[in-house]
Amino acid sequence: SSQFGPSDSRQIQRGSIHWVLNSHFCHSLSCADLVALLMSTASCQASPSRSGHVASHVERAELNLLSWNILAQRWADLCFDQGEYPLASAGDMAWETRAPRILAELEASGADVIVLQEVGKREFDELLMPRLSAAGYQGLHKKDGPRPHPTNATFWRASRLRLESAKHHGRVLVTVLHDCQNGASVAVVNVHLEGDPQASLKRVQQLESALRGAASAGAPHASLVVAGDFNATAESSAAAYLAFGSVPPGTREAWGGAKSCEVPAEVLSVPAHAYQLESAYGVECDARAFSFAPTGRRGWYGMLDHIWHDTRALRCVARRPLFASEAAREDLLRLGMPSAAAPSDHLPCGVTFRWTEGAAAVAPVGALRTRGQAPDPSSLVDAPTVEHLLGQAAELLAGCPFASEAQRADWEWATEAPSACKGKPTADELAVLARQRRRKEELLGEVPHDARDVLTRVLQLQKEAKKLAKLQQVAQARPKAQKEAEPEAKPDVR
Repeated sequence: SSQFGPSDSRQIQRGSIHWVLNSHFCHSLSCADLVALLMSTASCQASPSRSGHVASHVERAELNLLSWNILAQRWADLCFDQGEYPLASAGDMAWETRAPRILAELEASGADVIVLQEVGKREFDELLMPRLSAAGYQGLHKKDGPRPHPTNATFWRASRLRLESAKHHGRVLVTVLHDCQNGASVAVVNVHLEGDPQASLKRVQQLESALRGAASAGAPHASLVVAGDFNATAESSAAAYLAFGSVPPGTREAWGGAKSCEVPAEVLSVPAHAYQLESAYGVECDARAFSFAPTGRRGWYGMLDHIWHDTRALRCVARRPLFASEAAREDLLRLGMPSAAAPSDHLPCGVTFRWTEGAAAVAPVGALRTRGQAPDPSSLVDAPTVEHLLGQAAELLAGCPFASEAQRADWEWATEAPSACKGKPTADELAVLARQRRRKEELLGEVPHDARDVLTRVLQLQKEAKKLAKLQQVAQARPKAQKEAEPEAKPDVR
């Protein structure tokens, strides 16, 4: 059997906890059972697999996906010469140094699907395809124009997956893969979105085009995964577009040191999509997470790489840890990327999915829906109510194993909702909010590992409740808006 994830047993134990916390199957457990399962999982011992890696009990027939921007050598040389990697040495940047480490990571991952960004034609033809083919993969490199630039490449395990169709357009490679074990197909959308921090409109347009391309890829699919380098954080308009189907008014965006600003009005007019998407590396996955840190802690670093999936037929049951250990995270911030700590300026991220029951029979999604048309909350697969989500979060929090009552009190203060007020918040109120956010991030780093995973799930449940409430609000407001928009009936004067 193959192993997806790091080989460190402690991390695999944490991965097992992530499986419990991220899985929608936990809706069938009582909160007391869930907390008990968390406590027992923390003491589980993983056993070595035949490959020498650690195999966990999660490893069965799940579908594993790995995404990574491997930094094309062309851009590595150019950016190094321009001083964009001040902490790196010439040796760190050399392809002869980076290539073996990249290959070793890919081969050890055990992923069923690998989506890469910034792959040069020569690297694909002479290195990646031969080595991964020998490991049992087939692959496809995105076509480019007469002057080829590094683009996206997707690989899949040939013993399990069969290519149904492929579509190349813009900065996107769409492949529809049929899972021969399950009988269902999944559209894998490999993206490398626009890199200008201010280009929110272009990124959302690229996502809209990608989803439209997936829906018309020529092969029906029960689910969809969007993965790659988004060049945007989990709080961006790109994330809002995927999460809500369209970008809500008032969405703000900033990364890379740029000042936060409201996205252009044109972003709100991008045609909506009809997929029901959820992120594995969302806002609440880990306040200290990052996948991009070229200058370490000297400059900006954050989470630019994401994996989203359509929840109608796929469920996320595990998330690959970004760091093998806390020491590894500190090395990345101290040395930057690329460096002795990482062969690219991005980190790989990965997810383990499980097909829902009857996934093969799920009807394909239509490409788009009318702007402003929210999905019917009652049509969501196994969707709990807002009250159920908030109640589950409260029960988990009550059983959370904080190191002390002082930590618990700090957490309650740091996550206390601000009191409702009219107009803009005052400077004092903003200062309190900033202190609360900082303390919440500090606590996520201070609490025991078990408590951190419980708190992560609590935050996720609260976020899901907020999202569902917003969908219900939009759905309720739609008939009223339509009624107000109808022309007033004229009296009959005949």
